[in-house]
Amino acid sequence: MELRSILNFVFKGVKLVLGVIIVILYRTGSNGDFLGVGGTWNLNEEKSPDSEIVASGVIVGFLIYGSAILLAALLGGKDHEDSIVDAIMNIAGGILYLAVAGTCLHYWHGFIADRNLEESTERVIGLTLGSLCVFQALFHLIDGALTCINVVEFY
Repeated sequence: MELRSILNFVFKGVKLVLGVIIVILYRTGSNGDFLGVGGTWNLNEEKSPDSEIVASGVIVGFLIYGSAILLAALLGGKDHEDSIVDAIMNIAGGILYLAVAGTCLHYWHGFIADRNLEESTERVIGLTLGSLCVFQALFHLIDGALTCINVVEFY
């Protein structure tokens, strides 16, 4: 097995594990209740449903896509390594995860709990969620770059 194939497989696995952690924090990060990414510019308002719809679509959609690609790699398929579709999906995933991370970090950075002076576990978990989305975006962009290199060398 080539080093490039091993790196590709490792990146797919890391993205999948990180995606599962992100889903768990997103869904149950508020003491077992829905945490979300926030998405309002006025912290006195409720969370924006539009940003929650986009965030859940990105998080769950790329988790499903990553699972399918990793399963294909485990079954011995190498088509994804030099697929322009995989490169486009990874770059799109990187951009979309950066947007989710920015919204999440903006909202939770300014979040003040009902008990104004106490540190909120919701806030800490929200900032962790945003930070993990930044790492997920980075992994998607690196994987997209590696796939682009494979595509250029293949054709």
